[in-house]
Amino acid sequence: MKKAYRLLSFALALCFAAACIHLLACSGNNDDGGEQLNISGNEASWQKLTVFVPDGMELVGGSALDASDPNTAWVQRKGDELSYFLINIVSMEKIDTTIKTTKELNSGEDIEFDAGKLHWKGVKYKYAGVADCFQVYADVNGSSVLVSGSRFAHDSAEANALLRSIKIAD
Repeated sequence: MKKAYRLLSFALALCFAAACIHLLACSGNNDDGGEQLNISGNEASWQKLTVFVPDGMELVGGSALDASDPNTAWVQRKGDELSYFLINIVSMEKIDTTIKTTKELNSGEDIEFDAGKLHWKGVKYKYAGVADCFQVYADVNGSSVLVSGSRFAHDSAEANALLRSIKIAD
């Protein structure tokens, strides 16, 4: 019996050491104050918006109603138009209404977090009780930016990389 406890203790210590090594390997700082992300992709631009686009996704500019809308862009998974990030430069009045309505209709939960140097607030929820979704907003270069994520958690690697990368040109 003592041998079994020793083996169990050794296995737990080994798991703990492996977890510590993993945390140390992944916790380096980058130039915008956050952890390094193990996600590849490229920066892309639409009008005055620049954002990181993870591999397997694409930047599509414009809104559903106006393909030339300079204040709206989508970063969507290729071949899956239901998995996306919708980025809008809008007024705080519009943001407040949108967040409030989303929270009420979807039994959403308030969230607040930092991604890089940007501080985000908003709501997370499950669409149809299954798919992770969120709507968050932040001030980016003096512009109010609302980001909606569909089929992504607000704290997923893709969301973190995208949210920390958003830049608005003057």
